[in-house]
Amino acid sequence: MQKVLILATKDSESRLISALHRSGVMEIRSLELAGLEKGKPLEVHDAISHELVRVRGLISAFASLPFVKRESVEAKVGEPDYVKTLSEARKIAIDDELRHLVDRRAALISEAAETDKKKAEITAISAMPGIDFSKLETKNFTYALGSVKRKTAPAFRKDLDEYLNKESEIITAPYGKDDELILIFYERKENISFVLSRYNFEKISLPEGFSTFEKGVASLEASAAELKKSVSETEKRISSLSSENYGKLAALERGLSTLSMRAAIATKFASGRKIVAVEGWVKKKDSEPLSAMLKKDFAGEAAIEEMHGDEHGAPVVLDNPKSALQFQWLVEFYSLPSYDEFDPTIILMFTVPLMYGMIVGDVGYGLLSIALSLLILQKFKGGMLGNIAKIWLFSSVSAMVFGVVFDEWFGFSHLELAEWLKSWGLNIGIEHSLYTGLSRSHELSLVIGLALLVGVLHLSLGYILGAINVWEHSKKHAVAKLAWLALLLGGTVAVASLMFNLVPASIGNPAAIVFGISAVAVIVLEGLPGLFEIPGITANVLSYARIGAAGVVGVIIAEIINTSLLPTPERSIIMFPIFILLHILNAALAMFESIVQGGRLNLVEFYSKFFQGGGKAFEPFRMDAADDSAAHPQQAEDGRGKTVR
Repeated sequence: MQKVLILATKDSESRLISALHRSGVMEIRSLELAGLEKGKPLEVHDAISHELVRVRGLISAFASLPFVKRESVEAKVGEPDYVKTLSEARKIAIDDELRHLVDRRAALISEAAETDKKKAEITAISAMPGIDFSKLETKNFTYALGSVKRKTAPAFRKDLDEYLNKESEIITAPYGKDDELILIFYERKENISFVLSRYNFEKISLPEGFSTFEKGVASLEASAAELKKSVSETEKRISSLSSENYGKLAALERGLSTLSMRAAIATKFASGRKIVAVEGWVKKKDSEPLSAMLKKDFAGEAAIEEMHGDEHGAPVVLDNPKSALQFQWLVEFYSLPSYDEFDPTIILMFTVPLMYGMIVGDVGYGLLSIALSLLILQKFKGGMLGNIAKIWLFSSVSAMVFGVVFDEWFGFSHLELAEWLKSWGLNIGIEHSLYTGLSRSHELSLVIGLALLVGVLHLSLGYILGAINVWEHSKKHAVAKLAWLALLLGGTVAVASLMFNLVPASIGNPAAIVFGISAVAVIVLEGLPGLFEIPGITANVLSYARIGAAGVVGVIIAEIINTSLLPTPERSIIMFPIFILLHILNAALAMFESIVQGGRLNLVEFYSKFFQGGGKAFEPFRMDAADDSAAHPQQAEDGRGKTVR
């Protein structure tokens, strides 16, 4: 990356911003310079922001209505003009009308729902046809209509008769499964509310002016039809407004967003009465073209200067082949490397599948891993699950290779699988064992030992990368990393020789001396913290034993499935679905365990030896965020598998 400083005349500020935005190669940083003030937004900022909020509000209003068909708009953003864009935005003055139509539609829908509710309520009195309820309300008489539980209806009627001295008319009819519909016609002077409440009388309210059931239903249906027509007419007008304006609004929203970004970016400048200063970062390959553009379009108005020797705070751009992007996602998910650190993407591209294969380690499960990964990718192209599925898919080949090494085929050996298939009449031509694989369930010590060896080599690579990362900044820390490397290798060889007799004593004794000298070097270079961390390196190495342990667990489960539920011609064929399902579940468990354990060993044990992280992604000031580089903002063209400098 290259830090640059641009000095320009105040009069050219707006044009300079537009030119930088179109070029899209410079990340602009906030700048403070003695003698200059903090920059302010361009004068049009408030007007642009007001119209942008208004246009987005209109778009949101249309988007919230499910019946509105919205025009598709080209994603590419053209070069907007402040005056023209503001003028076009102000011409679309539909705010009040749209607000009125949306409110009216909501009110009509609410009224229609209330009408439907009333219609549902009066169906209760269908059991009382012919009664004109409008004539039951007089100067001296009134009525109550409702329901009570059928089992309490006789007692309710008896209490009413006693209270009203039988000077009332009570009509009942069945109402639902457990209730009784009751109409009480009584003198207005009587207060029967306490009797009604005692029996949980559920009152049914009829619309004002309601007469008979038949006429009431007809009236409500006519009202519902009229409301439906009004809703339809309102929606038609809203749809018409959308057809006339939505495409324009979407284009204006893009244009106004672009202009808003430009107007606001000036706050990062240092500004004076006649000059503005802009500081930021560009990729080294873009520095010369940017300089040429400024000389051509801003001759006598702007000048650019490369700022050498100051890489503090430089943004990070990662560049890796397309096949490694899922592992680059893993790097970014944890943390971007700082500007002067090594990008571990390519290393993870090999170490993650290696550990995945050692844990899954079954040809059949490798095939299931491919199938399950492809199934996930059908629904999730990106995001966390999509990228994990891509890692699984890439790593499945390693699982199949180790499956051959371990001679595991859905928990069978190749000969056992051939014999089982033969029992079903499928002869694949294997009568004798073709080779002897490394059985994880029978050679657990050897498998664990190989996992620990992988750990030693993995951690050694971490220390080497750590020394490379800090060499230019601190030779002392680089030498300390190399001392840790010697301590790790010396200790490993010494333990293998003197404790387990795996290496001749003629090698083990010098290794022990190397270990001792390295330990002293670590203490001298790093002080007491180094002394206390020495036992931790043993724990780091032993953590890799989980590779073997997790793999053996999967093997044991597969063998249990094959022993207990293996379908044979003598057994019912109904065992097949259960047998297959359990193997799929075991494969999925192995896939999950592999990504968790492998991820931990890579991102915790390995990373701790060289990786600091905390890098800031390169975010250039540009117009079009829909191109491929925006989809992968850490990807660039300045090298392969390393942090761009």
